[in-house]
Amino acid sequence: MQIHSKKTQSIILFFIFLITVLNYLDRSAISFAILPLESQFGITNEQFGFILSAFGIGYFCMCFFGGMIVDRFGPVRSWAFFAILWSLVQFVTGFSQGFWSLFILRLILGLAEAIHFPALLKVITNRLDSNYSAKFVSIGLFGVPCASIIGAPFLSYIIEAFSWRMMFFALGVFGFIWSMIWLIYFAKISKRKGIPISIPSTEPTPWKRMLKSRILWGNGINFFIFGYIVFFALLWLPGYIEETFHVKILQTGFLVMLPWIVSAIFIVLGGYISDQLKKRTESIRISRVLFIGTGLLISGICFFIMAFTKQLEIVMLLLCLGLGFAFFVNSPIFSLNSDLFKGHAGTAQGIVNTFFAFSGIIAPSVTGWTVQAFGSFKVAIILTALLPMIAFLIALFLQKMPKHSHN
Repeated sequence: MQIHSKKTQSIILFFIFLITVLNYLDRSAISFAILPLESQFGITNEQFGFILSAFGIGYFCMCFFGGMIVDRFGPVRSWAFFAILWSLVQFVTGFSQGFWSLFILRLILGLAEAIHFPALLKVITNRLDSNYSAKFVSIGLFGVPCASIIGAPFLSYIIEAFSWRMMFFALGVFGFIWSMIWLIYFAKISKRKGIPISIPSTEPTPWKRMLKSRILWGNGINFFIFGYIVFFALLWLPGYIEETFHVKILQTGFLVMLPWIVSAIFIVLGGYISDQLKKRTESIRISRVLFIGTGLLISGICFFIMAFTKQLEIVMLLLCLGLGFAFFVNSPIFSLNSDLFKGHAGTAQGIVNTFFAFSGIIAPSVTGWTVQAFGSFKVAIILTALLPMIAFLIALFLQKMPKHSHN
């Protein structure tokens, strides 16, 4: 049952934005505590790599089931329950005593956070105006680059002023507060407007149609490619800038913020333009499929040129455009899942999200291996550039609409 009040829609979108920021702060927080954790517990770089990978393993294992849970039990309560769970994990991380406690807690954190994006899409699909799904998704996803923009100064300040343990305690409390207010607000909506808090799906999941959908599988591959770009940027941009251009750490921090600021703008523009295209053309292929493929193609071209560029100013411009055009198609990727399987958007997003989770395991290790093997970031960047070009071919030749569809 959709909510048509613009005020209520705006409040729900603000909730979604906030929890997305918190979700990504939770994911990246441990990377700001590398030095104190290694110093206090005697953890090596290799061991810390295993700790970081634990999140990706848990996330990958739960993605598929997370979407099914959202469809089965409804997104409002499911989202709150798992947000409380991952917030509790963050809080308990503040009591960690060494490698194994950190590894296990990161694994559980990945399991709990895997429900986030299926729940985000399901709430928007069920509750808000479907004519603006990509626009609404983009507002929620706006929290992803925002978390990277504000995360470094915010989390670093807490560690510097208090301790790494206090950082985890604070993040745990913030997530718990969000969950309580979220549930209270929807309870008020339910009482005032007679809209049930949860709208679980009663129809059987169309597994056969999903598994045979070339558009859905293509969307999953494209989400993997998008994820590869994002994880390259999240984990390797600072090292690339420092090593290639011999920039100091403090200056690197400010430089790295620029592509994320551009991405924050592009993510909203992409959702708005995709919805406008759908409204005018009434074509999912044009407004979603080809839109995604073209955006990723432009992103790949920017990264390809960047691989052969030695001027820092031009590299930063290409980085901004490359990451920006990747995020330009982020919300249409989500909305395409809803367009294809509206009643089971959570499950469809869970399937596609599994590809994204896999990129979080592959991208960091492949980038590290190529840099080690070839002695520079050039080959790693070329690989990051070639994948988006494959996405364009997938959009052209694999993701064709069924013959009986007018789209």
